Amino acid sequence: MSCSINYLIEIGTAHGYPVEQLLQMATLNTAERFRLYDRGALAPGYKADICVFNNLVNFQPQLVLKNGVVIVNKQKLLWQSPPLLKAPENTMYLEDVREQQLRLPVMNGRKARVIRIVPEQILTETEYVQPKAEAGFVVSDTERDILKLAVWERHGSNGNTGVGLVRGFGLQRGALASTVAHDSHNLIVVGVDDQDMLTAAVALQEAGGGLAVVADGEVKAMLPLPLAGLMSDQNTEYVQHKLQQLNFWTAELGVPENVNAFNCLSFLALPVIPSLRLSDKGLVDVGKFAIVDLWE
Repeated sequence: MSCSINYLIEIGTAHGYPVEQLLQMATLNTAERFRLYDRGALAPGYKADICVFNNLVNFQPQLVLKNGVVIVNKQKLLWQSPPLLKAPENTMYLEDVREQQLRLPVMNGRKARVIRIVPEQILTETEYVQPKAEAGFVVSDTERDILKLAVWERHGSNGNTGVGLVRGFGLQRGALASTVAHDSHNLIVVGVDDQDMLTAAVALQEAGGGLAVVADGEVKAMLPLPLAGLMSDQNTEYVQHKLQQLNFWTAELGVPENVNAFNCLSFLALPVIPSLRLSDKGLVDVGKFAIVDLWE
């Protein structure tokens, strides 16, 4: 079971559903639904893919077997991954990242479209807000939790940059950046400060892609993903350690517990899910199947 399925079982038990029924839904029912008839149960003829728990409350695996081989014991990974193929050439085909690309001139008297994050969902909503401005340009507004959001095309096809506004991250300073940005997987950055946004973008450009947290002009945490900007070439322990650092710093910079910052960021560039998204070509109103202007 993945951690998310474990969590769903915890929610089910907390709401009083029979644990036996929940476990069947998470194992046998799912396997049969996808016609994987050789797994999902502890019985002769089934693969020995087994999770052993200490209790039926928090569902934290203590012993994990795959095809009858112990790969986790007492939450320690025993399995060693085979050698990986050599990483492909850098897939960060970015033009020069410049501050001018993040500038949004104010349109006096007009409201801006803002992507509003729906907590614990990948759906978004559209808001119309008079943004904060300084010296004639839109700036992030931490008091109202309205931040700048930018998407850089990174595959060398057009060099576009889309810039918009998003509400719901809770970020009080710094910037977050990711090259995991469904489905085009361009470079997406959200931030309070333009310079921190640029620092994060350049850091990932130099790393060949990944996830990064920047504050005060300094990279605080980063997980390089040199395999197409989407995957690591390091072992599981390295990746987990880097993810823990990233999660620590997102919390330090103000992101609330109920916002999975990088998961949320990765979906803000997916222009097929309602209602408002940001692509390298600009804002996309998914309901209208159209690229729309920042200004109402």
